[in-house]
Amino acid sequence: MTLPALLHRIEAGRTDLILELLDSQGTPDLLSEHGLDLLRWSAYYGDVSACRYLQSRGVELGNLDGNLGLAAAAFHGHWQLCEYMLESGASATAVRSDNGETPLHAALTNEDRVRYDLVVRVLLGAGADPNAKTKPGAPTGAFMRDARTKGETPLHRAAVFGSEATVNLLLAAGATREARDAFGDTPLAWASWARRPVEILRLLLHGEHRIRSQYRPLRANLLGQPTASPDPSLNPRGINPLLQAVHPVLPAKDVGESIRFFEKLRFSLLFLDSEDRPRYAALGRDGVEVHVQWTDEGQWAYPTDRPAFRFAANDVDALFEEFLRSGVIGPQQNEQSPWAAPANTPWGTREFHVRDPAGSSLQFYQPA
Repeated sequence: MTLPALLHRIEAGRTDLILELLDSQGTPDLLSEHGLDLLRWSAYYGDVSACRYLQSRGVELGNLDGNLGLAAAAFHGHWQLCEYMLESGASATAVRSDNGETPLHAALTNEDRVRYDLVVRVLLGAGADPNAKTKPGAPTGAFMRDARTKGETPLHRAAVFGSEATVNLLLAAGATREARDAFGDTPLAWASWARRPVEILRLLLHGEHRIRSQYRPLRANLLGQPTASPDPSLNPRGINPLLQAVHPVLPAKDVGESIRFFEKLRFSLLFLDSEDRPRYAALGRDGVEVHVQWTDEGQWAYPTDRPAFRFAANDVDALFEEFLRSGVIGPQQNEQSPWAAPANTPWGTREFHVRDPAGSSLQFYQPA
């Protein structure tokens, strides 16, 4: 195959052919003339092996840009390449001088969260700042055409392009819900403008903003409910009853203390009956909702015999590590349950248990 034909195939995505090219025709002149292009194509397609091989032949990652091309790798959704660049000296906190964007901003411009949340995890693990703001009014290539930055944080972009998991990743890393862009808008405002699902909006609630636990979309409310039924004797209300959710109500001696506890578990406050003297509250996370109700002291005669509530999760080990970092789980946990840390049970689950301030057992589990 001729050199031009081989280069064309590599440019079209067959970066694996770089090894064949350099092994057969890898002269200093070829690397001098085409080395940077080969590196750019390898990075564009996320081929870490090709990048490493080119580096071994003297082509430096620094030729991509001053931060080894990390922002471009994040923008293209290549978590493996991002990890390699960070290991090679790139900075997750690097800021573009023209518009203030960081690699984390670049990873939050696409709806394909299965791909891009892996990049977000790599960047946050390397110390990316979830509260970094762009420079207002500067052109950005992140959205391809006639777009300008607005002084937004990564959480603002996640509010529009992220999933619940994306938002939770940023919140767990310390992202601020109250952060405002150059126009005074918070991530909640961005999500509201974008008409994001209510599950996203709940995660971004702050201050006095609330969403009722009985919330229904406007379209559903406008449709109303029919009262007639083809067979009134079977269904006199004309409605097919469906169970939609179950909301456990946890007793609490101090509702405020319980709210603070669940907020450390990254639950968001959905409802509070009184700011001054709360007696009832609802909190939610990941589509799960719990309610907390003040209970008179006289009902606490048996403090060790408290209710237990089970939460199904997809990864109890990762959840346990999150709770450790939040400070909810401490040394005293070892005295409270044989499953104070994740372990397999005789009944076929893997789980761990935590007690809330009122002593209720919160049991997080998944199939073993």
